[in-house]
Amino acid sequence: ELWWATRTGARIVLAQPDAHRDPNRLLGLIDHTSITTVTLVPSLLAMLAEAAGERQLPASLRRLLVIGEALPAATLARITAKTTARVDNLYGPTEAAVS
Repeated sequence: ELWWATRTGARIVLAQPDAHRDPNRLLGLIDHTSITTVTLVPSLLAMLAEAAGERQLPASLRRLLVIGEALPAATLARITAKTTARVDNLYGPTEAAVS
């Protein structure tokens, strides 16, 4: 997750410990720092969609990298209704992953 960012000159923004427990705080961080790419698990993605309510996700977002667990179709539908960002579902069995 950090390798491609350092190779392309991207800025890396790390959330505070336990920030994942407050989706509104994460949305504020994304918006305030104009984050373009976020890596997260589907359960956190669902929490962000819920926290956004009727609002769209921050306009700076261009890519959501979804990892670590299966992405439910309902979560994908909710999130794509709130952003034009590309959603890449990178979930797969560990034995099929290449490091």
